[in-house]
Amino acid sequence: MVYVAMFDEVDEGTAIYKVAENDSQTPTTGRFVTLDEDGEILPSDGYLRLTGEATKMLRHQIGLTSTIPLDPQETGSEDNQRPQADAGSDQTVAGGAAVALNGGNSLDPDGSIVSYLWEQIDGTSAALSNFRSPNAAFVAPAGGISGDSLTFRITVADDGGLTDSDTCLVAVTPDPVSDSDGDGVPDEQDEFPYDADEYLDTDGDGQGNNADTDDDNDGMPDDWELAYGLNPLEDDAAGDPDGEDISNINEYNSGTAPNHFEGNLKPDTPALLAPENGATVSLTPQLATGDFSDPNVNDDHSRTQWLVMRAFDGVCVFDVTSNFSLTALALPRHILEEDTAYIWQARFIDNHNTASEWSEAREFISGPADRDTDRDGVADVQEVADTLDLDADGTADIDQTDIKCVSMPGGEDEDQICISIKDAQNVESIVSLAVQDPADPELNSAADGKPTYFEFGLLDFKLLVSNPGAETTVTIYLSRPAYVDGNIFKYDPVNEIWSDYSDYTEFSDSRREINLTLRDGGFGDADGIENGIIVDPLAFGSEIDPSGGGSGSSAIEKLADGILPNDLSCFIATAAAGLNDRRSGSRWHTARRSELLLAIVFIMLGFVGKAVVAGGVRNRNL
Repeated sequence: MVYVAMFDEVDEGTAIYKVAENDSQTPTTGRFVTLDEDGEILPSDGYLRLTGEATKMLRHQIGLTSTIPLDPQETGSEDNQRPQADAGSDQTVAGGAAVALNGGNSLDPDGSIVSYLWEQIDGTSAALSNFRSPNAAFVAPAGGISGDSLTFRITVADDGGLTDSDTCLVAVTPDPVSDSDGDGVPDEQDEFPYDADEYLDTDGDGQGNNADTDDDNDGMPDDWELAYGLNPLEDDAAGDPDGEDISNINEYNSGTAPNHFEGNLKPDTPALLAPENGATVSLTPQLATGDFSDPNVNDDHSRTQWLVMRAFDGVCVFDVTSNFSLTALALPRHILEEDTAYIWQARFIDNHNTASEWSEAREFISGPADRDTDRDGVADVQEVADTLDLDADGTADIDQTDIKCVSMPGGEDEDQICISIKDAQNVESIVSLAVQDPADPELNSAADGKPTYFEFGLLDFKLLVSNPGAETTVTIYLSRPAYVDGNIFKYDPVNEIWSDYSDYTEFSDSRREINLTLRDGGFGDADGIENGIIVDPLAFGSEIDPSGGGSGSSAIEKLADGILPNDLSCFIATAAAGLNDRRSGSRWHTARRSELLLAIVFIMLGFVGKAVVAGGVRNRNL
């Protein structure tokens, strides 16, 4: 007798079961690995027949061979022919249209088709209905400005166990845009859709901003506000930027300047030291100016404003004023794009809030990014496995354009973090993503507001949003639960400040999924300006020791005092998460899952017994 075994043992190594060929032969719930997982189509009894041929060799019924002794795709029946899948013609539709996918022309030359399975393999996700029938349907997503392309695959199986697949393409046309006055602003965003000279009325007085000399209706002309660094679109008549106890409107009416003491002179214009004009720099270059000087000998350097613009289109990518007197600044990660020319300037601000003139404009050219062979915005050393699916949508994260993931090395284990814009509004794309070790000396130097305990590392990412100033909510997926008592902390790399970001975060019950709200140029954006780009450095941290160290009591003692200890609850949560993460449907995993659950129950009973004994002793002592 020949004993055999395949993968996990079956009947103590005496039998091999048939295996599901594809998803059409698996239960509708759960995740199962099928024979076509690697793209090779095999019949369900392929391994059975292969074992039969090996048995013949061992019994010297056929000769030994170094190649597979049969074609695994043959069914053993010379009469059965493979079915022919037909996904129907490619289609072009408008956003919001009802789309029908027709696989009814699929056929089997010598039998009948017994199962159909439609799947989407590319494009913006669409909800398929009747996906296990010849004719599936869905509603086309919005085409946006540039349109979209969705790819679907049908897999059919015949009554002899053979399968075939075919694909079709559904192109979604761009959404129509109405611009009645031809000024380049869509009517839905144009307050004057029939006036090509106007599109915005900030103060709502019925006069467009271009014709209105006081757009915010605060009594101060726009030109005067611009000349003194005030905001012509914001009512700041009551403001007092120079601290003279004289409001802006009174300064205007009296003919004095609102941004410095009368008689106070501007600081000297800063000299730019580095980088030199035309130099090639890294993506996080150090900008440096000369020392502060001021004609008023008693004035102090209070702050520095730093400005960086793309040279080819003048778009400002960085406009930040430090909270203290900086003469050197390292640009944060993800501000610059590789191989791009930039213009930069700086100006000093004294203790009377008086700004110097802007420095001369200098140009530098950014160098290449960290090694990123596939140019997907994630460095090669932080790429994740091509099987990772943290959002559990059945498609590998690395194969999707609306999610990016990084891996944080840590000994034998690695943490993975993903950023998803799948359900986000006002976001066009994730440009780049990186993770930095929180033990980095550069981060350790920033102590203000820094959490005591870190996990996962400092996460940096860059988003493109649909409009300057847009607000959006993205989703973070974690490979393991975040600290129970932890939260997200934002890092300000210019002022080296950490701040609790709990007002803009929402954790799921599992603490492996977090919704994060950001605004371009506002909360969560490190570049300091509404420019259609969000650059976001953040970290997961806690002020409470997640290990429970220093508590002075063991887990059993805590339970005896009527408290379920954190270290026990963390163990149970980790075990449960491990069980839920297992996707195999094998008997071995089922058995091991049961054993682990029983172990947890016995541990709990042990703790409860200890608590009862401790309680009894306490009562007797009373």
